[in-house]
Amino acid sequence: MTNLEWVAVLSSGLAGAVLNQGWLEIKQSLNSPRIKAIFKESEPGCRAMGGSDTYFRLKIFNTGPSSAKNVRVLISSVQRSEAEVYDAIWSGAEQKEGMDIPSNTHRFCDIFVLKGDVLSIQSIVNEKTVVPYKFGKVGMVDVRIHVTSDNGPTYSKIIKLNYQLPSELTKIA
Repeated sequence: MTNLEWVAVLSSGLAGAVLNQGWLEIKQSLNSPRIKAIFKESEPGCRAMGGSDTYFRLKIFNTGPSSAKNVRVLISSVQRSEAEVYDAIWSGAEQKEGMDIPSNTHRFCDIFVLKGDVLSIQSIVNEKTVVPYKFGKVGMVDVRIHVTSDNGPTYSKIIKLNYQLPSELTKIA
């Protein structure tokens, strides 16, 4: 074979490899889970009572065609302070381990809890529930959350809670 034939053969092989890799990337992105999170008072389940406590929860949807594996919710910023990253607690599960979210379903994750007149964030450290951050009695609270999974892109969002009186809380999306 001549040099020109070798160049044509190698170019064809390289073009085939590039097209194959591109096709695999497109196929994977079409089949991956799509995570979306909602934090609104009007969304059913985002505000829940547990005994005398009120929980403000993030509703996490998977709208993709496959299950989202090992989903975790992380709180990376509280009131614009980025000192720590906290694992949020799955509603009803009291664990920080990831949860699978099947296609076209959702799960709730506790972000804020109001116990009496104290609003706080709860997290789990070394298998124990801890309260890493308590808020004042009046004001705007904002946190940055990240929803991650083993097989999909990370979803990030700033969520805000505006509360005037401990007995009268309203959320702002």
